[in-house]
Amino acid sequence: MGKRATRKPPPKKVVPKLPTSFDCPFCNNTSTVECTIDRKKSQGRLNCQICGAQYQTNITYITDPIDVYSEWIDECEKVNREKEEEEEDQVPQQVVNYRSNHASAQHQAYQDDEEEDDEEEEAPRQGYNHQVYNRGGYH
Repeated sequence: MGKRATRKPPPKKVVPKLPTSFDCPFCNNTSTVECTIDRKKSQGRLNCQICGAQYQTNITYITDPIDVYSEWIDECEKVNREKEEEEEDQVPQQVVNYRSNHASAQHQAYQDDEEEDDEEEEAPRQGYNHQVYNRGGYH
């Protein structure tokens, strides 16, 4: 009598390691931003070794370094978007004011031309073909 055959245990799943160093959005150097997570204080910190840029945020027990970095990038994009909107708001107002002043000046000139045309039309018409005569065709 022999031993019964036993199965081998299944292989353990390999959990991919997430990076803890990232590219800096300010100085564009690769792998210079280090992430440290302090679970006791519930804080995640990012620090660039080259330019000294820093970011700090509150974390939860499931937060990873990539989550802290992603939050930092989102904050940077939000600030840039707000600055662009402020710049866009300032420039069109100046252009609109210029255009509205320019348009009102053109409108005023157009009204003046119409008034002159009205005065010419009110003048008595002379001659057989008054349209040609008024243009200066019969002199």
